[in-house]
Amino acid sequence: MGLQGKTNGELVDSLITMVKNLRAKVEIPSTLKEFGVPEILFKAHLDEISEFAVQDPCTSTNPRDILSNK
Repeated sequence: MGLQGKTNGELVDSLITMVKNLRAKVEIPSTLKEFGVPEILFKAHLDEISEFAVQDPCTSTNPRDILSNK
């Protein structure tokens, strides 16, 4: 991928920058607000969004416990 950096942290930062640049190049909004979702609509459906996120198969591979505040 040609990432710049010597440490894991530097490589992660480089990857984040690469993804942000790609997103900008292909004109993908970086937030739901930029995509046209009003905050009030987002908040009105936050419980439902959270339930779907917990049920998503990818959630089980998350290295952080989704039910923890840590």
